[in-house]
Amino acid sequence: MRNTTLQRIHLRRLLSLCIVAVVFALLAISCKPDDVIKQIIPSTDTLVIREGNYSVLTLTNNSDQLCFWNIDDGPWWIGCGCEDDCILPKGTIDIVFWGNIYDDFTEPIIGDFHINTSFGSVPITVICYPNLETLYEIPHELHFPLGVDSQRLTIENIGNVQLDYSVTSFSPAISISQTSGEVAVGLHANIGVTVDREAIRGDLETLYLNVTINGEINTVRLRVNME
Repeated sequence: MRNTTLQRIHLRRLLSLCIVAVVFALLAISCKPDDVIKQIIPSTDTLVIREGNYSVLTLTNNSDQLCFWNIDDGPWWIGCGCEDDCILPKGTIDIVFWGNIYDDFTEPIIGDFHINTSFGSVPITVICYPNLETLYEIPHELHFPLGVDSQRLTIENIGNVQLDYSVTSFSPAISISQTSGEVAVGLHANIGVTVDREAIRGDLETLYLNVTINGEINTVRLRVNME
């Protein structure tokens, strides 16, 4: 009888402990932990660089301890420089990054790297944009020998931005197949130019075209052999 009573007491204690454990577990699930304060705060998590220029990333040490840092496996096409390898408590440093691409490119390049610190790793995405260069080739003169009334004016886009062009004639004797348009990167546009020899006999001084490309005016002379 005594053993049965002791067994009942032990069972009640075990059930009580289980109930307490369950209550603490439920409390732990319902309570949200405080947000962890970042010790190292970057000025941005996406660094934007223009080829040939530089961009600055600022790191802030939000702790009361000295923080050491280094960059782990950055993209090959960026360089960086900073005189300090540590950040004072509550201090900041500036890391200068620059584009280090030597090949021609027309689209943005995206990569990522990590800044390893005494408090953990800080991921950074980096985007390098090519310099915007309006470059094109256009003839300075179109020649119309005897028997030839039409020639082709070619605008070739050799830069890395789209070209917007317009063609203006100052003589009613000159016909243009397309007076405006666009030329995508790496492509060209062919514009037909036709002259009326009978109509231009008294209009030789206006035998030229103004070709405006991205706001820049180019003069194309028309040399027409009359006889």
